[in-house]
Amino acid sequence: MREGRKIFKSICLILTLAIVTVGAMTFAGCSSARDDYAPQKVREDLGVTAMDNLRYLAANHPDRTMGTQGEYDAAAYLADTLKSYGYESRYAYDGKEGLQDFKSNFTRYDGTAVNEATSYNVVFTKKSSRSEGEIILSAQYDNLYSEKKGEELWKADGSYESGSGASILLTLAETMKDREYDYDITFVFFTGGSYRWRGSYHYASQLKNADYDNIRLMINFSMLGGGDNLYLYSGERANNYGNYLRAASEGLSKIPKNKNCADYTMETDAAYPYTHIGMSGNQYHFINRGVPTANYLSHNWSLNDYPMLTEMDGKNNVYHTESDTLENMIERKGEENIIAQFDDVVNSVLSALDASNGDTFKSVLSTAKNEVGAAGQSTRVSTVLEVVLKIAAIGAVFGLVMAAKHYIIKHRSDYLKPAEESKEESVKPFDFQSYPDEKSDGESDASEEKTPSDDPFL
Repeated sequence: MREGRKIFKSICLILTLAIVTVGAMTFAGCSSARDDYAPQKVREDLGVTAMDNLRYLAANHPDRTMGTQGEYDAAAYLADTLKSYGYESRYAYDGKEGLQDFKSNFTRYDGTAVNEATSYNVVFTKKSSRSEGEIILSAQYDNLYSEKKGEELWKADGSYESGSGASILLTLAETMKDREYDYDITFVFFTGGSYRWRGSYHYASQLKNADYDNIRLMINFSMLGGGDNLYLYSGERANNYGNYLRAASEGLSKIPKNKNCADYTMETDAAYPYTHIGMSGNQYHFINRGVPTANYLSHNWSLNDYPMLTEMDGKNNVYHTESDTLENMIERKGEENIIAQFDDVVNSVLSALDASNGDTFKSVLSTAKNEVGAAGQSTRVSTVLEVVLKIAAIGAVFGLVMAAKHYIIKHRSDYLKPAEESKEESVKPFDFQSYPDEKSDGESDASEEKTPSDDPFL
């Protein structure tokens, strides 16, 4: 028995070493997030500019509904504007630079099927002479203006859901055009956000592994200016790049622990078996591919008056309704408050990317992908280091298991011998002569019938 205890202790030690080895390799490169960042802040009066952009979209491109002429007209306006800033694009459609076209089938809110509709993302990049990767700044620009209630159009210009984010992205594009950065900055205006982020899904599905390896961060601008509070969501766990972005911001509200999770996913290989409003944006399809993402959004996360999200305390939600208009947005929130939110979002991004904070920004991005991986997010792209670590972890476990097996086999006789000797002494041969039902002449009594319950083999 003493020898058996030694073997048991050895096995426990081997298994413990295996677990520690796998754990160390799994979380290699992962460190706890700092919360003491103090980046220098850029403060310019840009909220008014973003508000002017929102007014222009509402007045001149009120119908930006996916699959309509209005969608193309709005996309063409955005493309012409970014091209005038000197940005480049690898996409073009029918001679219009910057448009990434694709076909899609979807269903309108009134049940009408739309087949083979041509839609457009707008994509431009500001190239860096010393690029250390790519940063994507994104928003959706489409709305639900052409949705119908009976025979009447909704005529919702979508100022809260889409117009606000697109206006902030336009403001950033204009402000950043004459500034130098260490990264290529890609501005993406997605379509189909009102129909489960179809534009984002198409864009993400067309990227190659090398493209994903090159993306350092994606910042999305969701529904802004129309909610009680301003939030920044950067993942299910605290991370350095998220804390850095928060430190560059002013006026952010803390995200509550109860995120109003919904038990559904949009992709079969989604990072999590659930989603919530923080994930619900164009960055969703990039989260599922292991890209570090951040999402600015405005509503009231602490309330649960409506499924998924509540925009404002004591007021009905307007997103995905005919009430999502600029007029209602101003009436509900107040123009000064809208401008203040816009101003904070624009300046926080400019501060985070500013050259004065270059070393800190580079540092937080250097750990971002490891932090995303450590948070349990699945990814279709693995770096060479990650592959090596996984192979090493599997090899270590296999080696330790084989060593344990070899040790047990080698000492098996020492452990089993005492038990066998004890068994021989205590167990006696079965005495067939004393079996109570057996006849003395060895023949069974024909008058006794066996039933299935009497025979253990039936």
